[in-house]
Amino acid sequence: MADKWAVVSRRDCKFCTDVMSLLKDYNIDFEPFDIRHSPDLGDFLSCAGFTTVPQVFHNGKVVGGFSDTQRYLRLIGVSNDLTN
Repeated sequence: MADKWAVVSRRDCKFCTDVMSLLKDYNIDFEPFDIRHSPDLGDFLSCAGFTTVPQVFHNGKVVGGFSDTQRYLRLIGVSNDLTN
């Protein structure tokens, strides 16, 4: 089963851009979701207690924002050519 990654973001968010660049640096394919194009998604995040973007998900698990994603990638042992 292939890993599934999703990033909930907003176009004008620096941390959103940074986390998507980070995942690309690690050659991780992800599905981007912009909350401005999906109001229901923004409502869902609010109801789930999320107050900021980006929010990264891996195989249905909440990873968190940019710093959380950096830590998570180290925790699961993901590396890229830049870190080898």
